[in-house]
Amino acid sequence: MENEYALRLSVICGKSLKSFNSFILVGVFMRKSNFLIFVSLLSSLLLQAQTGLAKYSGDKTGKMIHYYVPVEDQDLAPFATYEFSGKWKVNEGKRSFEYDLPVELTGNKIEIELNETTPGIFVGPHAKAECQENAEFTCVIQYSNLVMDQKRAEEAIQAKFSDGTTIDGKTQVMRFFTRGSDPIGILTFKD
Repeated sequence: MENEYALRLSVICGKSLKSFNSFILVGVFMRKSNFLIFVSLLSSLLLQAQTGLAKYSGDKTGKMIHYYVPVEDQDLAPFATYEFSGKWKVNEGKRSFEYDLPVELTGNKIEIELNETTPGIFVGPHAKAECQENAEFTCVIQYSNLVMDQKRAEEAIQAKFSDGTTIDGKTQVMRFFTRGSDPIGILTFKD
């Protein structure tokens, strides 16, 4: 009987949010009465997420974004972060967000727009993101087809920063980001 309840829970989780998959293992070891309470709680959480009551469900313009380029050289980590604003929208139950990549990272103004295709997966013309919503909304973003200009990026870095160490660090991060054909970034929405 407990296997039947675990199977029901796995179906609920599989059709809803990937982040709840860890609960499947919990369900296997639960007794029938505790399991029903657990399923009730899980259903409530899923309903909140699906009806737009989740934390990142309303339209928000000017939402602060913390952006990080995962660099191989950890000495560059302090220079691999960027802060900028973006837009968060919900249209007919589907979430989307958009932002401009920093010019000092790409050399050009590149607008990124990502639309949720399935829970936690966002896709757009220049990127695909796998996102998790816990205390914060965080995405690992894989870019493609970006038109970047290292010379213009260096000029933007020199115009924005005056400290030689920062200029050198930001320039190395930019070169790391632009050298790959499919660069990666980690984005977190801040409240």
